[in-house]
Amino acid sequence: MKATLSYLDSAILPALGHLRVGSVVRADIARFFHEYGRRKPGGANRSHDILRNMFDWASAWGHRPEAAGNPRKGIVRYRRPPRGQLLGADDLARLGAVLRQREDENPACVAAVRLLLLTGCRPGEIRCLRWCEVKPDRLTLIDAKTGPRHVLLNEAARELLDGLAETASGEWVFPGKNRDETLTKDDLYSFWIEARDAARIVADAQLHDLRHARASHAVMNGERLLVAGRLLGHRRASTTDRYGHLDDVTLSQAAERVASSIVRKLHHSADHAVEFSNNFKK
Repeated sequence: MKATLSYLDSAILPALGHLRVGSVVRADIARFFHEYGRRKPGGANRSHDILRNMFDWASAWGHRPEAAGNPRKGIVRYRRPPRGQLLGADDLARLGAVLRQREDENPACVAAVRLLLLTGCRPGEIRCLRWCEVKPDRLTLIDAKTGPRHVLLNEAARELLDGLAETASGEWVFPGKNRDETLTKDDLYSFWIEARDAARIVADAQLHDLRHARASHAVMNGERLLVAGRLLGHRRASTTDRYGHLDDVTLSQAAERVASSIVRKLHHSADHAVEFSNNFKK
């Protein structure tokens, strides 16, 4: 809801707010969509979804003639390449070694990075996590990007949080230099850049890619895309699809499995053909 209101206030209403709901036509939406998309294609795609829902509800509530249809219909969203970088098994191993080396030096940032990987939460959700949001089996995020949501905790995440709770002294799970304030965005991102470089991870890997890694490794370990998406709090499968990177090892193994299956079927077909030919000659 917070993100939707942000798009409404910053983009949709300034461009379309002067129009009556019942008189908006596809040309109005197309003009807004393509002008906005030249600057922010991702924002235009998100606004595309918001407008679809808005005009569906406007028709349902009688504010727009049903015969007028949804003016967003027929406007094609921007195609976007998969986001972020895949952190493979070797990347995670090197990152783990760096985190262990820096645990005494910067325990809050080390723990925050680990929890990002273990939960798939967004960096801001973990950085601003409060103890009142931490429950025995889940995080009950009050102010997530898409509104309040629950994040189920695995055993490793519970152990990490239990360890932090032993020395907790304020409302923030990850306090900053001033214990009364949360870890700052600059401090966490600076730590990530240093850890990333020390672990020899690709230079453009972002902190948000830890969230992508959660989805990718879920899929590579056999979880369905729908399940991986629910773990991240996605409402649409198409959102998760952009994050479902697969590494070369996984793709190679999949290729071998598919080829073996085809070879088995080909051999079975050949055996069946011989048997059929012999029976036919009799």
